[in-house]
Amino acid sequence: MKTALFVALLGILLVPVLGMSAMQLSIGTGPWSGGYFPVGEALAKVLNKHIPGMEAVTTPAVGSAHALELVNSGEVSLAIVGLATAHFGVRGQREFARKYDNVGFVMAGMDAGQSLVTRAVSSIKTFADVKGSRLAANAPASKALLLAALKLYGIGEADVHVTLMSFAEQIAALREETIDAGFLAVSPRNIDVTGRLMAARLSEVLGQQMVVENRVGGGGIIAMEAVMRAQPDGYTLLWASTNVMAIVPATTLNK
Repeated sequence: MKTALFVALLGILLVPVLGMSAMQLSIGTGPWSGGYFPVGEALAKVLNKHIPGMEAVTTPAVGSAHALELVNSGEVSLAIVGLATAHFGVRGQREFARKYDNVGFVMAGMDAGQSLVTRAVSSIKTFADVKGSRLAANAPASKALLLAALKLYGIGEADVHVTLMSFAEQIAALREETIDAGFLAVSPRNIDVTGRLMAARLSEVLGQQMVVENRVGGGGIIAMEAVMRAQPDGYTLLWASTNVMAIVPATTLNK
């Protein structure tokens, strides 16, 4: 049922494009180093393969807000954006000075839930337990989301101390006990967080220190190429998402 809905809605978006100009379609993504870029590349490849005469190309955007603006102005035909960005953009709220409502929703393609993570021995068991605690979030948007969640439990910004840290910094701070809890995206898509957790566990099991080295950029291509060029001695491993392991090789790599 979901597939049929997606095909139908996508068809509605494509009809005016196909009728207007030589079957060209532009897909707004995130920056080339982000996760949305390879997804957009994959979508363009599928459309070009299955629709005769289709010329679908990706258009990297600075971020979701920029991608939404490009769709609203007609500079791209469709875009991959964060759900929160779409929600506030069409209403002209938060970072948007006006409404970007000349858009239509196609589908929800990915969840990216965030959770409050603390040490196993912590007394924090629920959001209601964090009053007076030292918390961390990775970006202003995540901080706003965290404070919104805490508000439901009667906890305001003045009741906690929130510091902005990267995911890696939050994990280190939890180990060093300089924060009480971190607001982390702990779904399988957060490669940095899950990779560091796995490295710590492997170090314990194997008795061999595992070091995490972030190779960001190119939607995972840089990390993949680094591992491909490493000595085949079993000491270099790739910890990656479905984007890197399946989508990127099928759409962007020559080998």
